[in-house]
Amino acid sequence: MKNKLVLLSLSSFFLIACNGEDKETISNYESTIDTLQNDNDKLNQENKKLVDENKELKMHNKEIESYVEEFLTDWESSIEESTDDPYINDIDGLETFSLGDTIRFDTGHEFKVTDIYVTDEAPNPSDIINRNFVRVDFSFKNGESEDVTLAGENILSLYDSNGEKAKMTSKNFLYAEVSPGELLETSIYFDAGQGPYQAVTGDIAWVSE
Repeated sequence: MKNKLVLLSLSSFFLIACNGEDKETISNYESTIDTLQNDNDKLNQENKKLVDENKELKMHNKEIESYVEEFLTDWESSIEESTDDPYINDIDGLETFSLGDTIRFDTGHEFKVTDIYVTDEAPNPSDIINRNFVRVDFSFKNGESEDVTLAGENILSLYDSNGEKAKMTSKNFLYAEVSPGELLETSIYFDAGQGPYQAVTGDIAWVSE
C-alpha cells in the first residue's frame, strides 16, 4: 500500500512538471514533427515528379530505339540491294600520263606523280597489309592565291591492274596546308593488289610500268 502511494505521488509530480516547462518542450516536439511531415510531403511530391519524368524518358528511349532499328534495317536493305563494291571504280576513260609528267590544272595547280612501286619499308604497327605495300611519290604546287588543304584520298587514289581501289594506310598519312606558290613533295602508302598501278586525281591518271 505504501508503494502505491509513492507511485501516485511521483505521477502527480510529473504531471505538475509537465504543466510547466515541459509543455513548451512538447510544443517544440509537435512543431518539429509538423516540419518533418511537411518536408516528407515535399519529398514525396518530388519523388512522384521524378517517377513521372523517368517514365517519359523510358518512352523517349523506346522511340529512339525504334528509330535506330528502322534506320539500320533500311541501311542493311540498301547494302544488300547494292551491287557496287566500294573499292571498285570504273577508271576507263581517264586521261593517262607517264610517271614524271607534270599536269597543270586550270586552277594553276601543278601535280606530278614521280614514282609508284612496291616497297620493303615497314608499315605502321596499326596497319595490317594483306597484299602489296605500295609507295606513291608525288609533288603538288599550289597555283592559287589562298592556302590549299590536301587530305588523304581526296587528293590521290591508287588502283591496281584489276581496277580495284587500294586501301590507303596510316603511314605518312597525308594532311597538309599548302601556301600559295608552295611546292609540296611527299609520299603516301597503300595496301594494294598487283601492278601495274594507276595513281588517280580527278580524271587524270599516272600509270606505272
